[in-house]
Order: sequence, then C-alpha cells, then structure tokens
Amino acid sequence: MIGIRNFVAGMAGVAIALFPSYPARPEPDNCAAVERFVGNWNIVSIRRGDETDNNGGQIQLECSDGRIIGAFASVGGGFLEFVATDRGQLEGSLWLFGLAEKPFRIPLTAEMQESQELTLLLMMSDLEADSLPAEFQEEFQEDLTIVAKLLTEEERSQQLAERGNKARQAEARNYLGAMNRAQQAYHLEQNRFTNSLSELGIGIRQETENYSYGLRLLDETTVQHTATPKKEGIESYTGIVYLTEVTSGGITEEVTRAILCESESPDRSEPPPPQMREAEPSCPAGFRDLAR
Repeated sequence: MIGIRNFVAGMAGVAIALFPSYPARPEPDNCAAVERFVGNWNIVSIRRGDETDNNGGQIQLECSDGRIIGAFASVGGGFLEFVATDRGQLEGSLWLFGLAEKPFRIPLTAEMQESQELTLLLMMSDLEADSLPAEFQEEFQEDLTIVAKLLTEEERSQQLAERGNKARQAEARNYLGAMNRAQQAYHLEQNRFTNSLSELGIGIRQETENYSYGLRLLDETTVQHTATPKKEGIESYTGIVYLTEVTSGGITEEVTRAILCESESPDRSEPPPPQMREAEPSCPAGFRDLAR
C-alpha cells in the first residue's frame, strides 16, 4: 500500500502544476507542537448552516518537518496541509479531488476541542464564486464544519480487520456467483449438472487462503455450491442452482435458476442443505438470500 507521505507528495505535485498559489512550505520545525493532531480520524458529522449530515469518511494525518499533512476521504477525496498558528490552531488547505474535472483548493482551519474532537472549518465563503466548479457554486456558498473523532489503536485494528473480512467475503461471493453461472451454462450444453469443479472450466481453486470451496449434487435437478471459511469472523456462503418448470403462452419448458445465500453471522461450519419452499429450493436455515 502506498504510504501517506508518498500519496500526499504526488498529489502536491499535481496541485502545484494546476494552482500556482499553492502555499510555500515552511522551514523544518519540531513536530511536538502539533503531535496531538496526528492519527487516524473518523468523520462523525459535516455541518453546513442548519443542516447536519453524517456521510462518514476518514482523515489520516501525520507530521512532516513541522507541518501536518494528510489524506481526506469523504465526499470526494483529497489531501490536507496545515501549519500551526500562535493560537494553537492549524491553518492550511484542502485540495479536493473527485468532485470535478480538476482539483480545487479550499482554505481551512482546524482545532482540537475540549472533547478531544477535531473540528475543521472549510471557509467556502472566502472563495470567489468563479474559483469553484460551476456545479458547486450554489451548493458551496456556506462554510462547512467537519467534526472528527480520533480512532484508538483498538478501534483502528478493528476497522482494519473489518475491511480485511469484507475483502475475504467478496472473494467468496464472486467465486460462488461464477460457479452458479457456470453450472447453468454447463446444464444448457450437457443437459445435466456436474459435481466436478474442474468440469465447470472457470479456473477456481478448491482451496484458497480464506475459504474451502465445494459442490455436491443433491439430486438430478439441484446442485449446491459451498464456501466454508478457514478463518474466524467471516460469513459462510452457499449457491444453489436448480431446475424448474416455467409456463408462458401455454408452453411449459424447463429452465435453471440460481440463488446465492450468506450466513446471518460468522460461521466456520459447512453450509447445510437448502430448505424447500413451495417445491423449490431456498436458502438454508440461518442464511439470507443476497438477491433480496
């Protein structure tokens, strides 16, 4: 993963080329005066006038040569650069990316509240209207106040673990979705289902770092695919492909249908067989249908 300092340095180069008014960097200084601002912050609210939104997002700050630099991710993304003032505040800029064709600079101040929350004031009212992208000239006429809470090491570790778990679960959903589709294509060509992963011809390994994948024929009309977790804290998944009859215009024909199910809580056991509802397979007990 690219380091925040490299990310900010790269973005600064783009900003300098686009905005000659980019503030000059101060002389190297001690980071002790701004150390309390360093860390990973979770955005808890964004206020504009009487309106308050909780869009979420994060701010990651570190000290470099007496400056606070960091990455901003909420509505759009960007980077921040601050210097400390005699009043104990930070003054600087947010270069905002992703909301328009070109990044644009917003002056802001930041200070620490007694509640240990970080408050950023984006001074939109100081901008000339024509300095904003046309689509935001009306929306961004009022100052924005962003309030963020510092994540503890435990919260940060938990957040990273949750992100990792989501990525692992995405693997299982993608794999089983591919297996379901391949099984339907196989039945269309062979007029039967298969219990061989290799016969599906989609290059999915039976064992990965995160899951064990399997498939079993329940009968001639139904096949079940499974993703059983190898690690704690992640959901198990099952895909079911079955044959059913559909009547349209007085003509009845057999078609295949597929469902993808996720366990309602983390579970390292192999998914059980599907339940039957109205003579058709449905998700097993303790699983939810991801199509609903």
